[in-house]
Amino acid sequence: VRFVPIPRTDLSKRIAEVAEAEGVELDHGAADGIAMAADGDIRRAMAMLQAAAVTKGRVDLDAVFAVSETRSSNGVRDMLSKARSGDFMAARDALDGLLIGEGVTCREIAQEIQRQALELGLEGAEAVRLLDKVGETDFRIAQCGPGGMGMPLERVQLEHLLAYVAMSGRTVSYTHL
Repeated sequence: VRFVPIPRTDLSKRIAEVAEAEGVELDHGAADGIAMAADGDIRRAMAMLQAAAVTKGRVDLDAVFAVSETRSSNGVRDMLSKARSGDFMAARDALDGLLIGEGVTCREIAQEIQRQALELGLEGAEAVRLLDKVGETDFRIAQCGPGGMGMPLERVQLEHLLAYVAMSGRTVSYTHL
């Protein structure tokens, strides 16, 4: 079963309904902020609403920003840095930490890589190739379906992307025998 992303306006309305039912006060723009950060994923939106409301029972834009600076941002940055330096195995270990240790989904990781891709210092055609590869990876992950049995296939796609980043970080020469 594949789930189609929920349009932002519909997701925002649903967030507001759930917040009201749970007695959580939303400041102006908070539901829209969560909907935008959740990128059409209702499970992620509900988790963000819960995380943002946990301390005060009220969700303001600061709380939305804090939870939307995803749990994976620093981990993905670290993983990309390791891959960019050519250390594929260390990047793969960082991927394990995100998937297993933090419970971040493959799709969330791919989307965070997309957000951070231009921070790698690539320019011109190299940057375009990486963004193309990230888009292709995200598409393939989406085709795998949600988590569960699709997880190994999703993981392969991310490892493929990390290998690409690791190779783009250094000059690779091929010798013909």
